[in-house]
Amino acid sequence: MRLFKIYQSKKYLLRILLSISVLTVIFLVGSSATLFYTSKNSVIEMQKEYNEATLAQINYNINSMEEIAKNMVSALFWDVQLKPLMSNQELLVFDLTNKIHKMDTVVSTTSFLDSIIVYNGYSERIYAGGNSALKNQGSEQTQQMLKFLRNSDAVQKMKFIPMKLKERSTGIDVFSYVMYDSLGTFNPGEGALVLNIKPEWLFNNIKLINGLGLKKESSLLLMNSEGQVLYANKSYDLFQYQDLFSGSFQENKSDGYMIQQVGGQKQIISYSKLIIPDWYIVSVQPYDAVIHNIEQIRKTTIGLTILFLLLSIIAAMFVSRRLYKPIDKLISQIQKNQFGIGDHSSKDELAYLSEVYSKVVDNLHDMKKMQRDNRDIIDSYYIRQLLTSSMAISQEQFIGIIRSNRVKIQENGSYVVVVFTIDNFRKISHLLQPSQMKLFHFAILNIAEELIGNRYCCVGAEMRSDHLAFIVSAEHDLDETIERLKEQVLLVQETVHSYYNIMISAALSERSFHFTDISKQYHQAQQIMMYKLVYGRQALLSLDSVEENMLNTSESIPPELEKRLIEGIKSDDAMLLEDTLEKLIRHNAACNYDQIMTAITQIPLIIRQTLKEINQNRVQPIEIDINGVSLSMLEMDSLDDIHRQLWQTLQDIIQQKRSGLDDRNDILVETIKEIVKQNYSDVNLSLQSIASMMKLSADYVGRLFRKNELISVADYINEVRLGIARELLEHKNHSVYEIMVQTGFANQSYFFRLFKKKLGCTPGEYRLKKSLQG
Repeated sequence: MRLFKIYQSKKYLLRILLSISVLTVIFLVGSSATLFYTSKNSVIEMQKEYNEATLAQINYNINSMEEIAKNMVSALFWDVQLKPLMSNQELLVFDLTNKIHKMDTVVSTTSFLDSIIVYNGYSERIYAGGNSALKNQGSEQTQQMLKFLRNSDAVQKMKFIPMKLKERSTGIDVFSYVMYDSLGTFNPGEGALVLNIKPEWLFNNIKLINGLGLKKESSLLLMNSEGQVLYANKSYDLFQYQDLFSGSFQENKSDGYMIQQVGGQKQIISYSKLIIPDWYIVSVQPYDAVIHNIEQIRKTTIGLTILFLLLSIIAAMFVSRRLYKPIDKLISQIQKNQFGIGDHSSKDELAYLSEVYSKVVDNLHDMKKMQRDNRDIIDSYYIRQLLTSSMAISQEQFIGIIRSNRVKIQENGSYVVVVFTIDNFRKISHLLQPSQMKLFHFAILNIAEELIGNRYCCVGAEMRSDHLAFIVSAEHDLDETIERLKEQVLLVQETVHSYYNIMISAALSERSFHFTDISKQYHQAQQIMMYKLVYGRQALLSLDSVEENMLNTSESIPPELEKRLIEGIKSDDAMLLEDTLEKLIRHNAACNYDQIMTAITQIPLIIRQTLKEINQNRVQPIEIDINGVSLSMLEMDSLDDIHRQLWQTLQDIIQQKRSGLDDRNDILVETIKEIVKQNYSDVNLSLQSIASMMKLSADYVGRLFRKNELISVADYINEVRLGIARELLEHKNHSVYEIMVQTGFANQSYFFRLFKKKLGCTPGEYRLKKSLQG
């Protein structure tokens, strides 16, 4: 009882004991079972091979017996004294007596012969030697033999044919072996010689082999291809074997092996096709008799296993106590020093130790993380201070910042500020959560510091949510190696794109030789970055590349181009509009940033004013969302994107001017809805793919749908997908992930966010709520 309480209170000790015991049980049971089944299969396989050898010996003996019969029937068939009996119509009594006497002599001197019959086809008589019943032409045996010889289909040349000479015979009276002249089917009009062989000759041979080669419980059967039992050395329900073998024999299998239930008893059955056509020899052995010795081994093994198991449990108790001592000591020390977390009696000792260790490690990690985060915040603060107000920092403060806060820049040397910004920032920030954007900035910061830091001293910080700034310094004049710096910046752009599939642009300031100029350099780099609008995505900009733009003071929109733009809109001249727009964009690409932005705001105003004039004379006004176009242009990163937006807007104006849109708009909107409902499971379904299917521009399709349905195409796709997801959650047993894939969502967090925003709960909570309501 005391021992039981010890193990009950010390759960890990109990687990050690149970583990050792269970493993021992599994090993012993597995080993015993493996030994038993391996032995059983080996015995059955050996018995199968032994049976095959026995059947092969019987087949060989029967083949030898057939050779004896074949030689004898051939010799007698061509005997000059017996040949006339087959063909002469009249025979002298003296000659007939001599010939029959000769047949009697042959039968009496041959132990396996029952009789010899000569059939005269002309007179349809038989002349017999040996069996006296066949000498009487009126006897039942003689009539049965005549009936057999008159049936040409039944007569087979030089084959053992089982015969019943009496209707009431229960077995085979003789095996007839027939010889005749014809090469093909026997003709009843011709003569034949028949050897009637005693069945005991064949059966005694089979009995002898059965007695020598097989167990006393075993038996042999002789069967034909139809499953008919010709001989059995024991009494059986022969119909059961006829049903069992008829299928295998009809498939003409030469030999086989099976374990089957026959007559309620499991039997091991082997069979082999004899050389005699359509005959099979079958060995039948009781399954229990074959594996009798194996069953004895199994019982012995079970007994030894139980005995060894008891001994192993006793040994396991001793071993487990020894293994548990260090853990018991450790728990005592933890509780003594008050490192424990509450009472451990309700939980496993190892789980308790693991919990204590996890808490200690977590506390240590939290402290280290807090120190590291605080350090990073301080470092980032000083970097931002250098970038934004370096002129207010003294030389001593600058040196102190470098030395005490691990800011890796030179105290004396040359400096360059590099600004990085994510292209399509507004679009990406709408798709991702703030935490994900912060991770992108963190990745860019680390990649840039590592790659640029391979050659220069470099530190960086996230200045605002849309860009990062780096101070690059060197002891020598950076101007001499500025091209190398550009190579490293280009490598940063390529690395970020390859790893995260996002493009970033970079701007480099001029070099300076004093830290107080860093703020000016940062301001200059920001101004240079504005010209990303001209150079497009993944641009690498410096003062040399944008200086001409900065100095350009020409008009943002020349009057002649403004006039041509208005003309083109009013006249529906697409070629004129395309050419004018191309020239406007090219003109602005050479202007300074302020003029470019002026043009971006003025062009939509010109289009709006022109449309106002056109609509005064139209029954159905042209409806274009110029405010939306203008806002969209202001969010774009490049003049190429602005060019495409303006050209699309002008195309929409031309299209509306040339056709009535009301009915067409309804048809288009319905078509869009049908496409979405048909293809909602396609991950790539989007405004662009739908517009591509309809051979229309994405902007036009999007504006048209929003105007008619007061919802964007993207939001409508999400509405349809969420509706299908809700139905699947209510009525199907698919997992949330499967439903997400079936409804076309590629991002699980995005799916969860939309679902919760729409229905106020996660998919799992929604399913649980519905199941409780149902």
